[in-house]
Amino acid sequence: MRIPSLLLVLVGFSACPPPIIEETGEPGTDTDTDTDMDTDTDELVVSDQVVQLTSVVAIDRIAYDGPDRFVVVQEDLDGATGAILGSAPVTAGVTLDVEVELSEPLSSQRTQLFATLFDDSNNNGVFDVGTDLSVGSDNLVDGFQATVVAGTPDIRVVVVDGTGTAVMVTQVIPASQQAALVALGIDNPAFNLARGLRYEFQNDSDVRLEFVNRGATPDDDALGLAQGDVVGLAEDQSEINWRDSDGFLRFTATSVLLLNVDGYRDGDDITEARGIITAQVSR
Repeated sequence: MRIPSLLLVLVGFSACPPPIIEETGEPGTDTDTDTDMDTDTDELVVSDQVVQLTSVVAIDRIAYDGPDRFVVVQEDLDGATGAILGSAPVTAGVTLDVEVELSEPLSSQRTQLFATLFDDSNNNGVFDVGTDLSVGSDNLVDGFQATVVAGTPDIRVVVVDGTGTAVMVTQVIPASQQAALVALGIDNPAFNLARGLRYEFQNDSDVRLEFVNRGATPDDDALGLAQGDVVGLAEDQSEINWRDSDGFLRFTATSVLLLNVDGYRDGDDITEARGIITAQVSR
């Protein structure tokens, strides 16, 4: 049976204010390779960083001569490289600002990491754990600290205008989460959210997004989260930690939220840009 109102379920939550993080917008994602720069000295440089997404870390500079390789991010185990968390391909020359997507979101406890350059040992163009080996140069490994501030999103979803008054998604970061989450390039796609993950919707469309419990008609929708000046019933819940700033919408997909939000719409015309939201069975 459909829950007619979000208010009935959410009223028991604590009213304490959620943690606030710096609203810095989207981090730079440009990767600039210039093979004319001096590569006499092989070098891999990573700065300590406050991550913009818990699932992405940034490598400042990689310089080397040779075949195509991979930059690999690993756990730090008492000063030694540990489990592999993610990788990204790189080419010879000087490459700046490489983003490495991680297989699992970082926690506030997992902060000490290594970045290491690995050979494509079997020359297949794909990083193969256990087969591809590190280059073995001290200049091509660097330790760094990745800090996760409370409220940092795990996943970014880029929303743009679709056909007519529809919306579509053009990108999900990290890309490994895209298939389970949403289909790219179609009008009004369904979103399959994972409980416990924090999402950032980068809304580059003209649609004012609202997340709702759908009614028999649009007028019967129960409003949960709303972009703009309208206030949804779930916006003051500390566990959801709703943030709406400059087109970036941030929220945590709690179990209660996913029991009460099963769709989205255009807040300026509630009959338009309508789609469904479901909860992933597990992650």
